[in-house]
Amino acid sequence: MERILTIREEIEKYGTDSVETIELVSELIDLRVETVLELVDEFGTIQKACLNAYSERGKITPTKAYQLNLLGEILMRNTHSSPDENPKIDSPDAIADLYMNEYRYLEVEHFDVLLLNTKNDVIKKVNTSKGTLNASIVHPRDVFKEAIKHNANAIILIHNHPSGNPYPSPEDFAITSRLVEVGKLMKIKVLDHIIFGNNSFYSLKQRGEM
Repeated sequence: MERILTIREEIEKYGTDSVETIELVSELIDLRVETVLELVDEFGTIQKACLNAYSERGKITPTKAYQLNLLGEILMRNTHSSPDENPKIDSPDAIADLYMNEYRYLEVEHFDVLLLNTKNDVIKKVNTSKGTLNASIVHPRDVFKEAIKHNANAIILIHNHPSGNPYPSPEDFAITSRLVEVGKLMKIKVLDHIIFGNNSFYSLKQRGEM
């Protein structure tokens, strides 16, 4: 059915609940609804479409791509933000709740480290490498330098698989084993290695593989 009212008129008359989310994005960024739909169809979700808008600058202007990218970043931060600045980590599920949405849309591998205090509160999350993951890129020196700097009692390794499949590769197992051994020497416990896929995760500790 053809729309009688414009999106703005609909919102002003009936409120924002009266329109679809795609229409809200269309109105906010000043893009045709059809264009937003095409982006969502290509990338799967509104958030992912926004975060990857730069790759579609042939379809939309650089300014619109920039605006969509900012919106995607806001959505991502709002989704996984926590009122607790130092959240407590007591299970792999707790890590997934905090960080799943941050990692599931990344297009390259990020290897990060959660630094924990004696109560397993997160002191800080630090990045040690980006790109293809291998043992030469993820160096124990970079991992434990931050842990020592922040007086961490333990660490948890986190990285993502852009393929969407969180199952560990042989390199993942090798890196984990190497860091666990170095951690023993440094008296800093490596509690887990969490790998994020597309709305799924794999905990090596939970699976008894470390």
